[in-house]
Amino acid sequence: AQVAAEHAREVSTALQDGDTASALTAGRAAAEATARAHDHAEALPLRLASHLPLSGPLLTDTRALVAAADTAVGAGARPVLEVADRLGADGGAGLLREDGSVDVDAPAGAAQVVQSASVALAGADDRAAAVDPQRFPASLRPQVAGARSGIADASDALARAGLALAVAPDVLGARGPSSYLVIFQNPAELRPTGGLFRTWASVDVDDGRVRLSGVGANDDFTGARSPASGLGREQRAYYGDGPVRLTNANLSPDFTVAAPLLVGAWEELGRPAPDAVVALDPRGMAPLVGRGSLEAPGGPAGRRGHRGGRAAAPGLPRPR
Repeated sequence: AQVAAEHAREVSTALQDGDTASALTAGRAAAEATARAHDHAEALPLRLASHLPLSGPLLTDTRALVAAADTAVGAGARPVLEVADRLGADGGAGLLREDGSVDVDAPAGAAQVVQSASVALAGADDRAAAVDPQRFPASLRPQVAGARSGIADASDALARAGLALAVAPDVLGARGPSSYLVIFQNPAELRPTGGLFRTWASVDVDDGRVRLSGVGANDDFTGARSPASGLGREQRAYYGDGPVRLTNANLSPDFTVAAPLLVGAWEELGRPAPDAVVALDPRGMAPLVGRGSLEAPGGPAGRRGHRGGRAAAPGLPRPR
C-alpha cells in the first residue's frame, strides 16, 4: 500500500508538470502494487481471520480498503491515464486533425472511458467510506484517512471530467457554429466570482475550428448598462434597482446571474448575443499559458516580466 501511495504521488507530480507519459508509467506501477496488495488481502488465512471476534473487524476493514484502492487505481485511474497519454502525446496531437483543428470526436471517445472509470471509482469510494479509521492503530489512522480522502477526491474529479468531456463536442461546434464571450477577471480587485472584469475576447467555433474574432478592455463597455430584468429580491440587494454596469456585473457569487448581465451590456453595444459566457482568472489561465513566454505584438517592452513584447510566465507547467 505504501508503494502504491508513492506511485500515486508520482502520478500527481507528473500531471502537474504536464508529463502524461510519466504519469501513466507511475499509474501502471501503482496498479500493479494495489493488485498485489489485493491478492495478499484475499489470501485464505486473512479471509478466515476476518471472522475471528477480536481481529475480524480490523481485518475486514483492511481488506475493504485495499480492495477499494485496487479498484480506484486499476479500474479508475489507470484507463483514464492511458487515454490522457494517448490524446496528450506530442503536445496534444491526438486531439487534432491534420489541418490543426480539434477533432470533435476525440472527446466523445474519451468520455466513454472516463464515465466507465468514474462508475468504478464511485463504487470504490462507497466501499472506502464504510471503513472506520478508529478500528486501526493510532499510528495508521492518518494513512487510512488519507487513502479514503484520496479515493473520494479522485471520484469527484473524475465525475466532473466525465461531464466536461460529454459536453466538449458541442462546445467545440460539433453541431454547428457557436460564439463565446470570454471575460478575464483580475483578482487584484476582488469580486465574488473571482475578480473585476478587465479584458474580454470574442471566440467563434465551428466543427473544432476556433477563431479569435475580437479582443478588448472593459473600457469598451463604458456607458453600456444591462437592464437586469428578472432579478429577484435577493439579487436586487446586490445590484440595486437601476441598470447594472459591467464592473458590477459579478457582484453576485452566482455566475448564472452575472453572465446574463454581461450579455445585456454586450447587446447594449449593438453586438449579437453570444451563445455562452466564460470567465477566467490567472489561476485558470495558467495551464493554458504554459511555461516560457507569449508573443504580445505591440505590447509593452522593458517592463518587469516583458522583453521585447514577450510576456514571461515563469513557474508555470511546461506544455507537452
